[in-house]
Amino acid sequence: MLQNLEIGLKRIVNVIFWLWISIGIFLLFFALVNYRWNFSFIWLLIIGFLIPYLLKIILFYVIDGFTKKY
Repeated sequence: MLQNLEIGLKRIVNVIFWLWISIGIFLLFFALVNYRWNFSFIWLLIIGFLIPYLLKIILFYVIDGFTKKY
């Protein structure tokens, strides 16, 4: 039972992760087309790629902690 819960929760996290990444890619392309290579481009990299990756790692760690038997 716990294994199914773990797999389901990880799939939900992955769907949200890839949606966030795709929105980040769209915003980066929008910034490239408008030639905005200033400070906002760095913020788009952080918000669009770094934050979702860190949240995915943290959430997977928490999900594993609740569903693993030691």
